[in-house]
Amino acid sequence: MTEQSNVTTQTLDSLVCVVLDIHLWTGRRKLTPKDLQKVAPENLPPQDLASLGSKKICDPDELNEFAKLKRRAERLLLEAGYRFLGGYGIPEEKLAEVRRELKGLQDEFGTYKKGFLARYDQTVEQWIARHKEWESIIRKAATPVDEVDARLRFSFRVFRVAPAAVPLDGENEAEESLLEGSYRGILREVARAAGETWERSYKGNSVVTQRALSPIRKMRDKLNGLSFIDARIYPVVEQIDETLSECPKAGKIEGAPLRGLSALVLLLSDTERMVAHGEAAIGNVNASAPAEMLAGVDEPAGEPEVSESDAAPMEDAAEVTAIDEVESQEDEPEPVVRHEEHAVSNSGLFF
Repeated sequence: MTEQSNVTTQTLDSLVCVVLDIHLWTGRRKLTPKDLQKVAPENLPPQDLASLGSKKICDPDELNEFAKLKRRAERLLLEAGYRFLGGYGIPEEKLAEVRRELKGLQDEFGTYKKGFLARYDQTVEQWIARHKEWESIIRKAATPVDEVDARLRFSFRVFRVAPAAVPLDGENEAEESLLEGSYRGILREVARAAGETWERSYKGNSVVTQRALSPIRKMRDKLNGLSFIDARIYPVVEQIDETLSECPKAGKIEGAPLRGLSALVLLLSDTERMVAHGEAAIGNVNASAPAEMLAGVDEPAGEPEVSESDAAPMEDAAEVTAIDEVESQEDEPEPVVRHEEHAVSNSGLFF
């Protein structure tokens, strides 16, 4: 095995993949021509009942909590990791904490689901009472509670990514491409978050509060946790730390510290500038060298710009070994899987 292969294997050994299996029920059924065959155009159902070819059979506000819990789970994984192999790649050292928080969300989902199912029939009747004129089409389309129960579910699986047991032609190149794709994907996600932060908190402002530092710290923690993926990440973490260290610990932030923060956020908003920053910082050090080799490097200067790009799919030519599953899942990830089941339903910146 080559030195590069060893580095790649060690990197994959530090990474786990979490796949969410969260299914929601929309509370909608198809609106058919038969539903409206005796209805004059001026007497169409109200917008809160029917729209774009579908009809609602219960109050959508009753279903919002399920969607909120799904978004919280996705946000949790994106803060700890990045999109990877149809799931989320996270550092193994964060797995225990992430699993604990996901289990908490799963419990919340289950508790709310139990209450929703208990009052489901009443909820449908209340919806009918609000739309008495359309009682027949609502009642006919009402989904049986057992079917709603089956559709609503929250589970997750955790997999370890590892090289195939039998070496394949081009395997090393594929693994290196996988890690390069991971590196780029991480930067794209940070760039999107930084772009939103710029628009929301920094653009056009001459003063910001301490709250404006929170998203930067989250981006810093994400990058730091994933710096083992590629050595070019760590210089960006160092730049964030240096910039934050120059900010006041309390009160408003303005003047030179704010200019430094603005330059930092603009750097983080641009994937290619983050790549250039990392490469310039490590100089001739191989981009796959351990992060420990990067302490004390100088940061480059440059004019940051904002650009955002959509996450690109990453190649997966690695074998995947499941190390934990929280619930059986209908759709397995594409890689080969072996499972064990556990039941649970600045200052270096310039303008």
